[in-house]
Amino acid sequence: MVCEPVFNEIALSWIPVDVKATVPTNAVEAKPGLYIIRARHESDIIPGKWSGTTPEASVSYGGEEFSVIEFEVLCNTSVFRHRPP
Repeated sequence: MVCEPVFNEIALSWIPVDVKATVPTNAVEAKPGLYIIRARHESDIIPGKWSGTTPEASVSYGGEEFSVIEFEVLCNTSVFRHRPP
């Protein structure tokens, strides 16, 4: 019996988070309970983290950490399992 590898193809999207919203069920976790976000700080859009338990996320910029309330969380918007041709 020959085992064929199975590949996962994942589509990722940045989804805006409302300060009153809960964590989207398909949010990507950097580790359990810590979600990947991006936010604008000054003139840049930079990655950051969000615990999902508060309305604020944080980003690092210029060696300092800043709280942000307007941000997008990285979400897995589709998962397909397929075998290579």
